[in-house]
Amino acid sequence: MKMFAALIFALVCLINNAVYAQDEKIVSFFMEAPSDLVSISHGGHVGIALFPAEIPSMAGTPIPNTLLLTARVRDTNGKISGITSELETFPDGHSLRWCRSPAPT
Repeated sequence: MKMFAALIFALVCLINNAVYAQDEKIVSFFMEAPSDLVSISHGGHVGIALFPAEIPSMAGTPIPNTLLLTARVRDTNGKISGITSELETFPDGHSLRWCRSPAPT
């Protein structure tokens, strides 16, 4: 009986989400790298150069396994429409060092 009730509940949630989905508006945006990059910092766990060059590294901080990125974003017409940020923390012993990119200019 509990399994049946759980299935009914899941079905009701799906139906409710489908109704709400009709009112959704999808907004797309993108960034052009490297020209839209504002800043990149990390502790050396990422194979991307720090940018700008004078930005402090996360190495030697309590969060050396973190990537911090800020970039301008563009709408579907290519016009700058906002700014985005990304914060990623990698588990100890993991990194993105395989991803080697030069510093943006």
